[in-house]
Parts: sequence; C-alpha cells; structure tokens
Amino acid sequence: MSWKKIILDFINYAFLILLVSFSIAYFFVGDRIAMVSLFLKSLVPISFFGVILLIKIKISRNELFRAKKDREFEMVIRLRYFDKFINEIIIFSIPIVILGIALLGVTITYIDILQACVAFLMAYSAQKYILNNKNINK
Repeated sequence: MSWKKIILDFINYAFLILLVSFSIAYFFVGDRIAMVSLFLKSLVPISFFGVILLIKIKISRNELFRAKKDREFEMVIRLRYFDKFINEIIIFSIPIVILGIALLGVTITYIDILQACVAFLMAYSAQKYILNNKNINK
C-alpha cells in the first residue's frame, strides 16, 4: 500500500470519527432523541431500496468479471426506433407520475417539484449516455 493511500485512509477515518462524535454530541447530549427516532424511521424505505441496489451491484459485478474472463468487452443491443420512442415516453412521464402522486396529498410543494426534476434528469441522462455511445457504420 502506498503512502498516499495510507494518508487518504487516515483522513477518511479521522473524518468518520469526527462525524460520529459530532452526531453523538448533537443528538444525544443536546437532548434531541425524538429527532433521532424520526430519522431512523425515515431510513427504513431508503434502506429497503439500498439493499436492492447492493444486490444488483453484486450481480452486475459478477457479470462484469465473467465478461472480462471471457474477453467480451462489449455488449451489442439492437434497438428499434419504436423502442427509443417508448423509452422517451416513459422518461418524460416520470415527473408527471411523481407530481400526480404528490397531488394525492392535496398540494404540490417545491420538494415534490425538485424530486420530479431529479428523477427526470437522472433517467434522461442515462438514456442519452446509452444512446450516444452507439456506433454508426458508414
């Protein structure tokens, strides 16, 4: 292990210790136990999707190692323009669905609009990244 990695590990551990110390001082010494309880209740849905993400990363990583072992560095996917059209309809309807769900709560807030924008930008960026990497044979 190089000295640069050792220094980076030390900085990461020091930051982690400071963060944990600050959190303990802020929440427990500052008598904010109710806030900690609310925070932990909010983590349940996030942890559900986090576990799903970790499982998917593990599966994809195994596929990547298998492809490297077999010397298959590229994946060829044939898409029709109809597939692209359906994908665009789904991507552009994501914000509408998110705002529609928020409307069930009677009003749409700025947070709902921000969530819809972030979800749209993530999906649109992923689509552009995939479709802009296509090879055009001339």
